[in-house]
Amino acid sequence: MTLIQLAHNAGLDPKKSSGSHGGEYKSACPICGGKDRFYIQPEVQMKNCSGRYRCRQCDTHGDTIEFAKKFNGMTFKEAIEYIGAKIPERSLVRQVRRSYTFTPSAIKRPDNIWNRKAEAFVEWSYKHLQSNPEIRLYLNDRGISNRVIDQYKIGWNPVDVWRERESWGLDNPDNKKLWLPKGIVIPTYEKHDGKLRVTRVKIRRDETSSFAQAGKYIAIPGSATGLSIIGDIGSQIMIVVESELDGYALYSLVGDYALIVASGSNTKNPDSISHFIANEKDVLVCHDNDKAGEVMLDKWKKIFPHAIGYTVPFGKDVGEACQNGMDIRSWVLKYKWRDSFHESNMYNALKHMNKQTDTRRAYLPMENDIFDGPNSSRAAETINGIRLMNELLLM
Repeated sequence: MTLIQLAHNAGLDPKKSSGSHGGEYKSACPICGGKDRFYIQPEVQMKNCSGRYRCRQCDTHGDTIEFAKKFNGMTFKEAIEYIGAKIPERSLVRQVRRSYTFTPSAIKRPDNIWNRKAEAFVEWSYKHLQSNPEIRLYLNDRGISNRVIDQYKIGWNPVDVWRERESWGLDNPDNKKLWLPKGIVIPTYEKHDGKLRVTRVKIRRDETSSFAQAGKYIAIPGSATGLSIIGDIGSQIMIVVESELDGYALYSLVGDYALIVASGSNTKNPDSISHFIANEKDVLVCHDNDKAGEVMLDKWKKIFPHAIGYTVPFGKDVGEACQNGMDIRSWVLKYKWRDSFHESNMYNALKHMNKQTDTRRAYLPMENDIFDGPNSSRAAETINGIRLMNELLLM
């Protein structure tokens, strides 16, 4: 397995830029989002393997083994086996012991200049969404309600924009412009003095945006590090997804029952806040249905042994499942009944209840009973009620 293949597995799209050092490839940086600052030299011989990488913007760097660990979620032992590297036994033992330790990263937040610029850009993009109803319909199709679109001011940037990096309070040693690509603008917030404050902005690039080799999602440089936390941290369940759009879809559909955490990448580790919260919750990892998603699930289960995989039964992710007509709310609410004798009855009843939009409030007590699960004090009564409801539906 080469470094180029690992890069593709991590969602990058490296393109050959020169023949130096046996061939050099460039792509967007998976750490800082720099559009062409991340280079890969797969033929360079390193200490334990072939291949090295570096970002000329944020200076993240390493060899093929380090790439597999950092961006493909592997342990040291898994990485060397995957790429076929040969490591001295003494070094292997030392690294394997070290690979299972985990220290959550601290969150670095933007300064006030960046925050003001980001909030102005979010407001501007949200206004442009109002004149592009097809974008709102696309978000609706992916499960994001108008209530959540308006609450979090998800927006639309209609054209690629370049700004002076200094105007956003960013360093600019290479005299480069700040790129705000055309696409869906996805802000992330934190509470500050009782108000929601923009701390991170990502853009899901439109197909007609510049730089075809850049990634699908671009984080605006200067955004806060860490994961996006959406909803009530007092919720019993924490659902982890990869993309922020999937996070807002789940918040639209089950935000009254679950806290949503969007990692932003299958390779990112929990930060100090999400790590603290996850230790106290039921953790459902709703990973994408692909190899990268399986890597993400393995990572979270190693860090949190109580986490379970709970991916959608069809479609690549939550948004695609919504587009294909999946009832996401029923799927989440019946998770405690999974593999039980009553799972099918619970799911059928929930699907019926969710269709009755005019009488939703009347069904909330029964939803709460189902959500409490088969070990609750009202389980027997809930089962009888659901059995009766299903009998009536079949009449």
